[in-house]
Amino acid sequence: MTRIDDTKLLELHRSGLSSGEVAKRIGCCRQTVCNRLDALGEPRFRRGCGISRAADIDRQELRRLRDEGVTRATMAGHFRCSQRVVAVALERLERADRRAAEKGAATPPPPGLGNIPAARVAALVETGGRYRELAALAERWGESTTRVQSWYHRARAAA
Repeated sequence: MTRIDDTKLLELHRSGLSSGEVAKRIGCCRQTVCNRLDALGEPRFRRGCGISRAADIDRQELRRLRDEGVTRATMAGHFRCSQRVVAVALERLERADRRAAEKGAATPPPPGLGNIPAARVAALVETGGRYRELAALAERWGESTTRVQSWYHRARAAA
């Protein structure tokens, strides 16, 4: 049986690696890592231990990230929740923004093209539809090139 270096175990765990990833690097099984962490009194991180309900996401922060054009996957990592929870929170935010706009509130949703933020629409139009530039935007935004091309065509048709 191999002796586990607790300092190395804690260092890897605190760096954000999962128990399975730590186990692979140390050379033992995942359950051994979990047992040692429990024995050391170290809290274990579970992938589902973040936000589990859309209502728990901070709306101001969500609005800021949406307006910056951050992808759902990145938002999920930021809030430590699933992409589905982010999607539901975004839908609720859009509904609330629409209701506020209908009531004549001072902050209507930003001008965009459906669910595409205005900043992205402007960047799409600037490319003139050139494939390389659209591909570069797709990579920067973490989206597929095909999706970004379809956004460009929607923006062009709306103009």
